[in-house]
Order: sequence, then structure tokens, then C-alpha cells
Amino acid sequence: MSTREELEERVDDCQVSEEYIQLATDIVNDVDDRQWAAEVLESGAEWAATAEELLGFADCALRVLDSGDLGARFMARAREMCRTPAELSRLAETAAAAGDLQTAREIYWAAAEKCASAVEIFSLARSIGKQPENGALAAEIAAMATDRCVKCSDFTELAKAVLRSGGEPEQARSLLESARQVCASVADFQTLAGAVLEVLDDRPQALNLIGEAAGQLEKSSDLAALADFSAGALQDSATAVRLYRAAAERSSSGDELIKLAETVMAHISDQELSLEIYRQAARKLDGHAGLMKLAQSALAVTGDQALADLWFQQAGDAAVNAEQLIAAATALAEKVSNRDAACVLLRKAEGVAATMAAFAVVAQAILAMTDDPVWRAAIKRQLALREQYKDEYAAFMKREQECQSCACLRHLAGDVHRLSCDVEYCRRLYGKARQRAVFFEELLAVAAGVARHVGDNDWIADIHRQLLSRKDDLAGVNAVVAQMVMLLPDGRDRAHALYQSKKNECVESGCFIRLADSVLELLGDKEWCRELYRAAEQAATTRAELTVLARYIEERLQDRIWVESLYARAGTLCRNGLEFVGLVKAVATSRLCSPDLMRLLHEHAEKSLSQPDDLLLLAESIARHCQDSPWSSRIYREAVLGEGGHDKRFAAAASIMRSLGDRELADTIRSL
Repeated sequence: MSTREELEERVDDCQVSEEYIQLATDIVNDVDDRQWAAEVLESGAEWAATAEELLGFADCALRVLDSGDLGARFMARAREMCRTPAELSRLAETAAAAGDLQTAREIYWAAAEKCASAVEIFSLARSIGKQPENGALAAEIAAMATDRCVKCSDFTELAKAVLRSGGEPEQARSLLESARQVCASVADFQTLAGAVLEVLDDRPQALNLIGEAAGQLEKSSDLAALADFSAGALQDSATAVRLYRAAAERSSSGDELIKLAETVMAHISDQELSLEIYRQAARKLDGHAGLMKLAQSALAVTGDQALADLWFQQAGDAAVNAEQLIAAATALAEKVSNRDAACVLLRKAEGVAATMAAFAVVAQAILAMTDDPVWRAAIKRQLALREQYKDEYAAFMKREQECQSCACLRHLAGDVHRLSCDVEYCRRLYGKARQRAVFFEELLAVAAGVARHVGDNDWIADIHRQLLSRKDDLAGVNAVVAQMVMLLPDGRDRAHALYQSKKNECVESGCFIRLADSVLELLGDKEWCRELYRAAEQAATTRAELTVLARYIEERLQDRIWVESLYARAGTLCRNGLEFVGLVKAVATSRLCSPDLMRLLHEHAEKSLSQPDDLLLLAESIARHCQDSPWSSRIYREAVLGEGGHDKRFAAAASIMRSLGDRELADTIRSL
């Protein structure tokens, strides 16, 4: 027991709330001065900084001082300072212990309002329900927990809390059913399925939920997430495979499919499915970076070297610069041991290196990967030339990047060859020139340049094949043949084969004539030319065709007998006087035909022509080309005396005056 004096001395020594509370308790117990104790509590409460401290003062006022008013004031202040549901709950317990059940009820509701989650409210209700007299209040607050649930995870967490606390399984099942009603995302379905498995231990229902989700969700990533969940939490590989396939079908991104294939191997180790998805990814990728990523991933994940090899090569085909080509070539050589394919890409890289530095990098890669002595020597030679003519080659490569036309690149190749005779660089430039060639003549010029500066006959022959595929008419063939004969050792043989194929296409006389002319002019082959003219003669069916053929034979072969036979045959095909006059004019200009042929043609015409107009033309032609006045005069008379000739008298007289100058005959004809 302490005396009043001792208690008074302790007042000034109080520093913390516990000391004030203890002093007030001792004052009541030792000297029974409740007023003084109340003053000590109020003095100490002024320094209280937390609801927890004020709760101690309220407890002391209610329990020790039996002062409801003072306790209520302290509790009111404590309630204002409460920040957490736990603090409010302890305050409510204090009020309940003091018998103020209404205040306790209000504070419990305030604590429930401060709860951040449904589980926290449920835990509060469980805590309240430990006191039998609070059963009704606990039930009300527990119902508030369900009302607070909004998201799927709210319901599932509350269901877990219910089951952990020994609640009814049916209540947990009801909460999970409510969760199902608000599922909107793949995360929701995963959360719910996981809760069904954990809370109800109902694997079939969890799988049904995953199936239902798969039917509602459309994004590939969502289906993949469901597949991951099926493989992991549900341990159902069959469902996972089905969902992974569905995810792959929904995906439109090659990168997304690569990640999916990696996930398949990581979660279910299904190499066949993983490769299937990798192949789908390959169909959606066309850039170098994407194909490199695909090949590297497939190789690392599945170990399939054949597919990796294929995709590394495709990455090389998609490369747009030397650096990318080197990357693909290095991968082919080092990761799948395909040096042959790597060297193909390095040759392309050699052709696209845009700067001196880039070429040096390509050259080092080539020297590191190939054992081809010819190629290695060529690369070393190019490096030496670039070192010897450093400034000039820097300028050449700059010009190369600026060149946009076939002609520009050809001129550059010529400059390179004049400086250093660098056949390899010329080859590269002519390769680009060939790609830039738009017109037929440009490709011919490329072939000529290749012959002068590269000397690659196989390449020239390949260019000729390209030319003939572009333009296979006789004019195009002739242009190629002219160059072929001049540039290629076996040019004549190639030309002969080309002309033979053109001969097989000929049907009309004119086609044979033009081909024969080409053979004679470009190959100098008179015998074959003669053979083709024979074919033209056999194909000829008109006077015009025979006349043209006769002119060509006269000019090219000077075969008089053959020419006269053609003109004679043409004479038999004349159907009227105009056609006959045309034929006679052609014969008259011939340097080979004899006068006998001219007379023969007129004699044949006299037998075949009967119309007055035709006979007048014949008579005039006899006078001009045969100089036979009696014969001509006779034909004039036949023309006007025959059927329909009476109206032609004056025309005949005018013709007589022009061709014979015989006025007497003209007057006689007029008077008939």
C-alpha cells in the first residue's frame, strides 16, 4: 500500500500511458480517491497518441473507477483515432466488457465497414461470434462479407476462409457458384477452378470450368494460360494439348507461337506438338530476325536440327545486309554443322557488303568457314587489292551504293577492271547490273561486259537463256545468236540448235524465208539457207509469197534457174490483169531472168485472161516488156471485140497511143 504522499510524488514521474493507468489504479486501491484517479487518467489521456493507448484509459475508467461517463469519453476519443478494424474490434470488446452493448454493436459495425476485403469481414464476424451473446450480430456481419464480394477472387477467397474456419461445405459451394456468375477473364476462371480443386476437391468440376472458359475466351494468350493451368494445377495433359492447339490456331503472331511452343515443352514435354506449333510460326514469319529466333528456339527446345537448318537458311534468304547473312551462315555452320549452306549465304554476303569495313568482316567469315582453296585465294586477292587501292576502292563502293541503273553498274565494272583487273569485284557488279536490267538490250550489254571483264562462259550462256525466255521471236533470237557466235566457243552449235527449234515452229513461207535469211547472215550457212528456202517454196500458196521468195533467192543465192521456176509458178497463180502486171514488174527488175521467161509469162497470161480490162493490161505489158507490136495490137482488138469490150474502145485507144503510138490503130478501135 502506498500513502497519499507517495502517490503524489509518482504523479510528476509519469511518462507513458501505462504509468498513468497504473497510478490511477493504485490511487483507487490504496486511498480510494476516485476523483483524483479520474484527474490522473484525464491528464495522462491528453498525451495518448493512439487508439490503443486511449483504449487502456477507457478500460481503467470503466473497470477500476467504475465511471461510465469518463470511460465513454475515452472510448469516443479512441474511436476517432482508430485506423484499423482490429483497433475498432478491441474497442468494441472493451465496451462490451463494460456492459455497453449498444456502443459495442456500433463499433463492431464500424470495424466491419473499415475491413478491406470480404475475408477480413468474415474473420471479424468469426471473432465476434466467439461470445455467445454476439451470435446474431456475428451472423449479420458475416452476411455483410458476402455482400462485399464483387470479383471472382472475392468469392473464392471467402469460400476458402469459410472452409478453413470449419464452416459448412455447402456455404463454400454456394460462394463458388456466385464466383462463377462474375467470371470475366482467364484469370477469373483459373482462380475459380483452383478454388474448386482446393475447397471442394472436385477435379471434374474444375475441368468443366476450364472447358467452359475455353468456349468463351477468344485470345490465344488466354487459351494458352488455360492450357498451362490444366497441365500444372489440374495435371491433365490431354486437356492441355487440346487447349494449346486451340491457342495456336487463334494466334496470328509468329513470336507468340514461338513462346507457345516453348511453353508446351516446358509444361507437358510434348515434342510433336511443340514442333507442330513451330511450323505454324514459320508460316507467319518472313523477316530475318523472326526466322533466326524461330530456328534458335526450335533447336534449343526440341533439338530438331533438320528444321533449325531449314529455318536458318530461310533467315539467310530473308537477310537484307551482309551482317544478317553472316549471322545466318554462322548459325548454320556452328549450330547445325551445315557448312555448304553457310557458304552459299557467305557468297551472297560477299556480294552485298556495302562498305570496306563490311567487306572485311565478310572476308574474315569466309576464311574462317570455307576450305575451298579457289575461293580463299580470291578473297585474299580482293583483300590485298582493297589494301593496295584503298581510296579508289572506297570510292568504287560508294559509287556502287549510289548506282541505280544497269548502265551505271556496267560502267563502274569497267572502271574497276581498268584499275585492278579485279574479276571478283567485276562479277559482283555485273551480277547487280543483271538484276537491274529492264530492257532486252541491257541484258545483252551485261553479257558483253561479262565476256570482257569476267570471262565466265557459263554465266554468259545463262544470261542468253534469260534473254530467250523474255523474247523468243526471231528478232530476239537473232540478237542473242549474234552475240552467242561472237562470245562463246560453242556459240555456233548453240545457234544451230536455236534455229533448228525455230524451224520446227515455222508453218508459213514467210517464216521460213526470214529464218533462212538469219541463218545465212549470222551463220553463213548457204546449204542450210537453201534447205530453208526449199521449205518456204513448199509452204508458198500465193503469187505474192513466190515473188518474195524469188527475190530473196536471187539476192542471196543467185540461182537463176530456181528464180525463173518460181516466177513461172507465180504466173500460173495470177487471177487477173493487175496481179499479172505486178508479177511482170517484179520479173522486169530481176537481174537474172531472161527475155524468154518474160515472153513465157505473157503467153500463159494470154491463155488465162479473158476480161476486157485484163486484156488491155496484158496488151500494154506485151508492148512494154516484149516489144511485140503485132502481138500487142492483136490483144487490143480481142479486148474490144470480145464480150463486154465495146465500152472499152476509147480506153483501148488511149492505151494504144501510150504504149504503141499507133494512131491508125487507135482510130480503128474507136470506130468499131
